[in-house]
Amino acid sequence: MTMTMGYTDSNKIEESLMLVYLPPEILLIILTLVDPSDILSLRQTCRTLHKLTHERVVWLSKLQEQETHLPLPPEILHNREEDGHLFTYSVAAIESTVIKAQHTAEAWTRARVRTPKKLKKGSDGSTLIGLKLLLDRWLVAVYYEGVVHIYDTQPQASFTTGSRHTNPTNLDSHDAAVLRASLVLETNSYTSFSVAIDSTGHRLILALSHPRPPHKIDIYQIELLDLSGETPTLNKVFYLIRSIPLPHYKVIQALDVANRVIIISTPGIVDVLKWDEDYNTEVLGRRGAIFRVNIEDIEGLWNGVVAVRLFGSYILVHKTRSIEIHRYKNYKPNEPPGHVLKHVFSLTFREVSLSECSKSTNKISETTTYEISTFAYDVIQGLFQYTIRLTIPQPPTSELLPSFDVQLAGVYPLALGVVQPIASSRSAPQNQSPPTPMTYSPNFSPSPSFSHTHATRNLDASSFAGSRRDLDHSSATTTDYSSRGFLSTHCIGPQGKRGIWVERKRTSTVRDLQIWSRESPFSTSAADSSSGCMLSGPGDGGFPLQVVEMERRVVYTLHSYDLRGMSLISFSEMVTILRHGHRVDDIICSTFGELSGTIVLGHRSGDISIIKLEH
Repeated sequence: MTMTMGYTDSNKIEESLMLVYLPPEILLIILTLVDPSDILSLRQTCRTLHKLTHERVVWLSKLQEQETHLPLPPEILHNREEDGHLFTYSVAAIESTVIKAQHTAEAWTRARVRTPKKLKKGSDGSTLIGLKLLLDRWLVAVYYEGVVHIYDTQPQASFTTGSRHTNPTNLDSHDAAVLRASLVLETNSYTSFSVAIDSTGHRLILALSHPRPPHKIDIYQIELLDLSGETPTLNKVFYLIRSIPLPHYKVIQALDVANRVIIISTPGIVDVLKWDEDYNTEVLGRRGAIFRVNIEDIEGLWNGVVAVRLFGSYILVHKTRSIEIHRYKNYKPNEPPGHVLKHVFSLTFREVSLSECSKSTNKISETTTYEISTFAYDVIQGLFQYTIRLTIPQPPTSELLPSFDVQLAGVYPLALGVVQPIASSRSAPQNQSPPTPMTYSPNFSPSPSFSHTHATRNLDASSFAGSRRDLDHSSATTTDYSSRGFLSTHCIGPQGKRGIWVERKRTSTVRDLQIWSRESPFSTSAADSSSGCMLSGPGDGGFPLQVVEMERRVVYTLHSYDLRGMSLISFSEMVTILRHGHRVDDIICSTFGELSGTIVLGHRSGDISIIKLEH
């Protein structure tokens, strides 16, 4: 009897320690701290956990966590601003969004083993001036020769009326893109463009600038429902809704479809025009908002306009060596400009990629914050990732001015500097001497300089598994600084959570496609500074700062048709390349789908390569 009672008592103790015997409130807290894949595993264990894993609070917490570092469908982000609990969405829909975002994040850093789909240039256009992938599906390719092609990168997907996004059931499909429409104007040529989606998600608005007299900007409207046909249409879906004459050539910088605004510029002037108003070359300067910027800084260096974005009721002008914020709403021509916010760089950025502008409201402080993420490329120093914030008091008053903040969040260095990585308190020996003072080399300007930790760091070969071709040029531990090259193209996603760039090494014609993603603030690698990624360098004002070095993550290697590039690969790989035509020329432009992970590269020859995510 004593033995039986002892056995019974031990069973009670074991049962009291079982997870399912915890109060439901505690179990829900535990589930919010578990990865989504583990939540699905726990669902298979018992009825209690099966029921709890279907609670709305669990998946809302995971969605809120992903929102900090992963791109999510814009309609969900928009609805969360108005309804934080997303009552218009079922729990299954929220769960599906979280799981899909998690799977895409895991596949984003893997090597692309499949051969890219190649879109051959046609006889009507051969000089690409830019690419844009919208809604993770519609690819717009603009050629200098007056040609525009619209491709469907998800030809098997459906298009749902009333939704800004297509049905993502075939996001992992490797079907070739289909040409849906073409605009061919033999008498014109294009040198700049901008394309955007309207608020309904049913129309593309495309603006094209003509460099030859008579100078003008043509604005077209394309109905996406008209692109669902099986055969491509020539010019039929391109509806010309406005033609704006110009006194001389200007670059198209951005479109604001909601306010029917187009932004154009020269190196020293930015024009904000309403495209539904009538213009002619005589009254153009008196009807639109004109912002004049100094194209030289205090050192006499060129400081022209390279990119422009709308920042709520303000306009952000990104120049080569500074950023300016101007108020453009309620602007009256011929009046002196108001207060201009300005940030000065000590670097020279000739190429800049900007994300879309996000908006958040703080009801406690009664402020509205606009945020943009950027990739800014200095051809000598490297690629810099900035976060730009503009905080405006609500309602706007003359007493409180907006605050403007520019933060350097990451850098992919291309120049050898003299500043060493910060030693972690965990990994540094106790008797280690403090870092030596920062010094400047006379060959470099006082701008952020960094030593390459990724140039000598052993890379994890498992992240490139399945692609020997990628490993040949990315995981060598003997890589020194002389192997760093230059970037031929770079692009940051609309939500600023992911980015890509193509690096061509100095000593070869091999091109490495590299990816970047925002680090999760909840990950152990983000909290642990012992990874060696925290660097110390001088800021824009000459003051020390800490910045994360963006990891070198090569997901695909493209070989040149030039035989000098062939010398870096084996004979069998050379035969495969020559047999299947997997050769490329210079890559001059790029775009990608931040949600689907589809990457599109434009070549100097006019061809287009599409690299889809591999789940």
